[in-house]
Amino acid sequence: MKILRPEDVSPVVKVANYMALDSIRQACWPRRRIPDLELILSIRGEFEFINHETGEKALHPPGSVLVILPREFHSYRMISSKGFFSCIHCELVPYGIFADGDYLPEPFPRRITMTGGGEFQDLFRRAALATAQTGRFSEEIRNTIVREIWLRLAERWLSSTSSEKNIRLNEMLNYLNINLTAHPGRTDLARKFHLTPQHINLIFKKELGIAPTGYVHRELARAGYRMLHEEGLSVKETADRLGFSSQFYFSRIFKSVFGIPPTSA
Repeated sequence: MKILRPEDVSPVVKVANYMALDSIRQACWPRRRIPDLELILSIRGEFEFINHETGEKALHPPGSVLVILPREFHSYRMISSKGFFSCIHCELVPYGIFADGDYLPEPFPRRITMTGGGEFQDLFRRAALATAQTGRFSEEIRNTIVREIWLRLAERWLSSTSSEKNIRLNEMLNYLNINLTAHPGRTDLARKFHLTPQHINLIFKKELGIAPTGYVHRELARAGYRMLHEEGLSVKETADRLGFSSQFYFSRIFKSVFGIPPTSA
């Protein structure tokens, strides 16, 4: 998988619109998956995003950009009486497919980014205008405008302080440690902390060098080692205490962490 830096982004835009929505019935896109990345700017009115796989809900207020990742099973709807929004569908590079894991953007996009409107509204409007035109270089102009949108968003994502990231990661680790015997994973973290599972994975890989599931397995194996040696429990008793479905599953996880089965530890 290629890590895609902001300066390497070269979007291929598939849809760019800029439109008024006159009724709630008109502005509802329920339970769908789309194949590419979607950026939505709320210009007027409030909208709601729901991820049906993680339970995540996000309010999309005016002056903010919502990012919907490829193939997320979601609903998106307007919750005010009227609204105005602009929507862009794209791949970030011409040589790969985000949803297939060909590349991973870094920084990973936030679900909601406050922009204040202004320059972003003008950029989204110009992208839609370039889509409607049939000039010789309209496609290149549109793609260039969307590249600027992405770079301006990435600039905001990168401005997050390291202390904020550390606080968030520590909160996640605390949640995993408290709920260790329930074997939580990235989907549980996504639901709890209102981030995408992909973003959760990126945080853990970047800060700890390990995925959330790997962290949980490591801590379960360490806890199992203490139970076997300090409490004198059997392998089966340890597996039961740690929430494993069988002692064989526990033994497999233990061996993957320590390199030897629990009976030899």
